[in-house]
Amino acid sequence: MNEPVFISAGEALTDLIVADAAHMQWAARTGGSTWNVARAMAKLGVPTAFAGAISRDVFGDALWEASMASGLDARFLQRLDKSPLLAVVHRLSPPTYFFVGDDSADLHFDPQALPGQWRTHCRWMHFGGISLARQPLAGRLVELAREAKRAGIRISYDPNWRLLMDARYDPTLRAMTALADVVKVSDEDLAGLFRTDDIEGAFATLRGFNPQAQFLYTRGEHGASLHVGDAAWHTPAFNVKVADTVGAGDASIAGFAYSQLAAPDRTPAEHLRFAAAAGAAACIGAGATPPPWPISHHCWRWATLEFMMAGFTTPPEYSMKFALPLALLGLATAAHAAPSAARLPDAARLYQNNCASCHGVKLEGATAPSLADKQWLHGTPTRANLSKIIAKGLPDKGMPGWEGTLDKAQIAALADYVAPGGRKATAAAPVVAQSDTVQSGQDDGLARLTLPKGFSIAVYAENVDTARSMAVSPGGIVYVGSRKAGKVYAVVDENGDRKADKVVTIASGLDNPIGVTLLDGALYVAEIGRVIRFDAIDRNYANKPAYKVVKDDLPNDKWHGEKIIKAGPDGKLYIPVGSPCNTCDKDDEVYSKIWRMNPDGTGWEMVANGIRNTVGFAWHPVTKDLWFTDNGPDEMGDNNPSCELNVAPKAGMHFGFPYCHGGVVPDPKFGAGRSCAQFTPPVAKLGPHVAPLGLAFYSGTQFPSQYRNQVFVAEHGSWNRTQKIGYKVSLVTLQGNQEVSTTTFIDGFLQGDDVSGRPVDIAIAPDGAMLISDDHAGKIYRVTYTGNTGK
Repeated sequence: MNEPVFISAGEALTDLIVADAAHMQWAARTGGSTWNVARAMAKLGVPTAFAGAISRDVFGDALWEASMASGLDARFLQRLDKSPLLAVVHRLSPPTYFFVGDDSADLHFDPQALPGQWRTHCRWMHFGGISLARQPLAGRLVELAREAKRAGIRISYDPNWRLLMDARYDPTLRAMTALADVVKVSDEDLAGLFRTDDIEGAFATLRGFNPQAQFLYTRGEHGASLHVGDAAWHTPAFNVKVADTVGAGDASIAGFAYSQLAAPDRTPAEHLRFAAAAGAAACIGAGATPPPWPISHHCWRWATLEFMMAGFTTPPEYSMKFALPLALLGLATAAHAAPSAARLPDAARLYQNNCASCHGVKLEGATAPSLADKQWLHGTPTRANLSKIIAKGLPDKGMPGWEGTLDKAQIAALADYVAPGGRKATAAAPVVAQSDTVQSGQDDGLARLTLPKGFSIAVYAENVDTARSMAVSPGGIVYVGSRKAGKVYAVVDENGDRKADKVVTIASGLDNPIGVTLLDGALYVAEIGRVIRFDAIDRNYANKPAYKVVKDDLPNDKWHGEKIIKAGPDGKLYIPVGSPCNTCDKDDEVYSKIWRMNPDGTGWEMVANGIRNTVGFAWHPVTKDLWFTDNGPDEMGDNNPSCELNVAPKAGMHFGFPYCHGGVVPDPKFGAGRSCAQFTPPVAKLGPHVAPLGLAFYSGTQFPSQYRNQVFVAEHGSWNRTQKIGYKVSLVTLQGNQEVSTTTFIDGFLQGDDVSGRPVDIAIAPDGAMLISDDHAGKIYRVTYTGNTGK
């Protein structure tokens, strides 16, 4: 079972709707705003849970069955021997209603009964609706939101005003808005919540509760807008035939959350447009029906066309991270998947209706790999193997199985169509690659790597034995530390062709000199037990320069004894001292901390505590806050705990080790009598045993603007996990000091159990290219962006 990435907490209820003027006939319909949001997210393919309580009766049975049919995680839905919550709609025009449920099941929801590890996997949690206006449930939910926030989980909040929300609701409104990363509100909500006709004044007041949050402001047929700080983006409403608007707001916040989770590189305007598309799709069907994926995808195609008409040279692609249910045969998008689909042979029509959304209209790849390349990643492309893949899917790659949707004959036809040579009936068109991989004429070993469209990777330097940390001088010389080689290198591009011409050994015979940094023209190198300095290094690197010892009393422990070193924006040198063990309590000693000192070795002082073993620092280019990775302990299972990305905006913070791991997992030995809430949680949980090492904020201008000031992390990869994990470069997209999403930027170093590379450190070159060191292959890679998606 996939653990839920998205959890919506609140109420699930039954609408009792009058069906005749005599009030003799009533219709029952499942509903509840937070429950609707959960179903919408599940419909979009995100592993989702609804956290709430329902009754054990016919009303609860209907909610349970609808939840299971939507694919919600049953472990989070509590069933109690209590009465149901009912919304009685006794007049349709205008809608007039009241609630029945003074002691109903929803009020008895117990957050403490949720599955124990939900914080480990959840990345986004949603709150809202009348659940926050009904005590004692409201108090429990506000505390649950605070707990999620402490665990580094993103929070969205939709007050979704109802009559229950009078002046007594005001403290909850203020508290939840202050907690939220995203607030969704409508003009009708603002009028009701603030009991005013001054809608814009009410909106300004609401934003004043949390100036850092994103505000999704919907206005029905007048469109929607997104407000972040002083910036705002607007989108008109989609022109659809509206059955009703019930559940449209729930679908829009689900669409917004989905877009940010699955496509973090999209612009705010594109996130807004997808939210509007999801809301419009929900309006096409009657009732609070989750937007059917084919229809919402159809709306997204409209959004894409409008962006192109507005002058975008490249249409917005949607990089889906989760397995998505694709358009089914006969639904409204069939005519839009490919303009000529109705005239194509049956196999081609099957492909266009069911596969083109992910693999491209011409098999060129889109959100899923190209099927036109000669390289196949999952076995030989025989009919039998392709049929098996189409039928069963590839769950670990996010591809759904189709055997429950297509029959055997259709699956066989698709297999024949996508097989090499299977499309002779249709003219072959020029192929556009899903992702640029290796520049022409470069190392064939890079062909297995995948990057986002428009990016290329090439070998910048070879024969850099056990290459570790890097530092790049203003003149473009790349200084590289090493591990067992005991060397420090200067990697030099003399002729300016963007490829190193020579690798010069500056010094050898050193004790695991993995750390290098530049300060005032000098190169500082960290060995296990000391720090040394090479002065005027750009002038002297080729002359076997002498060094001076800056500090020689660092701990000499071999376990986590290697030390990186970085020059901070304050002109000091930052050095970690890792724990001399897998897990041990050295809190009152020098270990498990980040330290700093003056360039001459004086002024040794602690910066941060509770850190098992960090092998990567970086400072945010704007805020100058210190960010660092940390590697979680071994011997706690394959899936626990998560490695971390942390931020220390001030000195003296404690990040949990050895008492709490990953922000949420108490240590079985040292965690007794302590709570994880005592310590600073990670900004991002990167995954168990992925071994995050170096990191860098993108500070150049070569990459598209959405990458600027976002952080890239090198995942060295697990060493003793049953199934290997990591071995890639990840992108963590941030809003302030909060994680928006973590996605893969470079993948392919790991193929099954075959490892071709292990990323160690990341640096940004003066021209804006990204450099990545690899101690497994002994190479430095160079990643560039050209915007050219052809091979």
